[in-house]
Amino acid sequence: MPSLDGKAWILMGNGAMACRDGSVVVGERYLPGVVLHSRQQFALLYERIAKNIKRGNEVTLVIR
Repeated sequence: MPSLDGKAWILMGNGAMACRDGSVVVGERYLPGVVLHSRQQFALLYERIAKNIKRGNEVTLVIR
């Protein structure tokens, strides 16, 4: 699992219930605090991060 500074994790889940210690749950926003298609969105994000790291690029996550 990708982590942010070794403290928080990027996770699959259905919303805020899955968050721990500042973790980020990825997915398509459905309602405030609820996401859908988390597994698919996580796979896409993970693939993009992994490809860029393999290429030697720096990866920065911006949360809006």
